[in-house]
Amino acid sequence: MNTTFSVVRTARTATEANLIIAVLRSHGLHPLDLRSSSHFTLDGSDTTYKVEVPAAEAKAAKEFLEALDKPRMILPGQSPNPPGQRPRKPNP
Repeated sequence: MNTTFSVVRTARTATEANLIIAVLRSHGLHPLDLRSSSHFTLDGSDTTYKVEVPAAEAKAAKEFLEALDKPRMILPGQSPNPPGQRPRKPNP
C-alpha cells in the first residue's frame, strides 16, 4: 500500500512538532513520527519540522489545527484561563 502524505503544519522545534503530532493522534488522526518524515534531517539544512498526515486526512487535520489557533471569546465575568490553569503573567 503506497500512501501519500501532506504537510499540515510546520513547526520551529522538534518539541513543538511532537506536541502537534500527539494532539492530532489524540483526535484520531495518523501523523507520521518525525523520524519517519522525509523532511526530518539532522544536518542542519532544514531548520523546521514538517508535520505530515495521510493525504486523505489532510483537510480534517488542517481544519482541526486552525480551530485550535483561533482565539476564544471571553464573556464578561468569565475567566480567560481554563479551570485549573494559572493566570498568565503579563509581558513586561
